[in-house]
Amino acid sequence: MEELCEVCQQPRGKKKKRFCSVECKYKADYQNLSRPKKIVSCVTCNIDFETSKFSGFKKCSNCLAATTHQHVCGVCQKPYEYIRKKKYCSIMCQEVNKLKIAELRRNDPIHARSKLFGTLGEAAVMKDLITKDFVVFKEFGDRSRIDLIAEKNGALSRIQVKAKHLNRGMFALEKGKSGPGYSYIYRKEDIDIFAVYVFEIDKVFYIPIETFNEQSSLTLRVTPSLNNNQKNIHLADDFKNFPE
Repeated sequence: MEELCEVCQQPRGKKKKRFCSVECKYKADYQNLSRPKKIVSCVTCNIDFETSKFSGFKKCSNCLAATTHQHVCGVCQKPYEYIRKKKYCSIMCQEVNKLKIAELRRNDPIHARSKLFGTLGEAAVMKDLITKDFVVFKEFGDRSRIDLIAEKNGALSRIQVKAKHLNRGMFALEKGKSGPGYSYIYRKEDIDIFAVYVFEIDKVFYIPIETFNEQSSLTLRVTPSLNNNQKNIHLADDFKNFPE
């Protein structure tokens, strides 16, 4: 028995396809006929409804709309309904919230004065090194690429200090630095170790410069990923001890 095209019901020959021509395939895509269908029983009202064969929906459209959660906008405090996770009822409220955060950061002395931000990081690193029985030397004049030198048992380590905030349980460490009119990538001839102080958890991590290999930056996780992926992941706890 000769098989027929699913759109025009004409013989489609010996082709192992569902349609006789490209035109019929386009018509099927437009009419949503190219996707296999299945009948599913709604878990709430037990009414059968049609959906795509590969869809994971278990509720009909009426029950899905009825169970949509109601939340309060974080800016205008008005209730709104949504299915996807959003904190604001509109793009306007989202932009207003960004402006409020920017104003708070401008008024915050730590964010307003980046020099103070780095000084607090240096103080935390020096405190941690001293508790680890290191002798710490501080640079005078701010003309070197070395922030601190740590000495223990005659061995010297050149340290570049970075202060970071957490972002979604992780922080990024760049191999270089840049500013108005300059840009520089640290090399093995310049420093030995990056000492990173993370404000939210009040901890210091020591990353040897060899860890970068050919990369320009590293992302280190303080908390495990949601899918517990361990491949190509740098855990910050692996660098909590000073390298020997």
